[in-house]
Amino acid sequence: IFPERSIGLGVTGLVTSTLTGTLSTWAIGVADDPLRFGSGISLGVNSWVNGPQAPLVYWSPTALTLTAEGVCFQVERCDWWRIIFN
Repeated sequence: IFPERSIGLGVTGLVTSTLTGTLSTWAIGVADDPLRFGSGISLGVNSWVNGPQAPLVYWSPTALTLTAEGVCFQVERCDWWRIIFN
């Protein structure tokens, strides 16, 4: 979660166990922009997303969203990202 009144600079993430389900790829973003930090990301171990984006102020607490690009998503753990904020 981006804390209230934070400036989001980017998100870095690494897949540490293969994502399963009927999805073909996945995306990471926030509710208002589900593709903000990356889309078309591979399912395999060591697939990654890394990126500074144009800084954006989050005026209220804002959670990251993971979106399945396909049909359905199964993840054992969702602790494989790190939020970079100022």
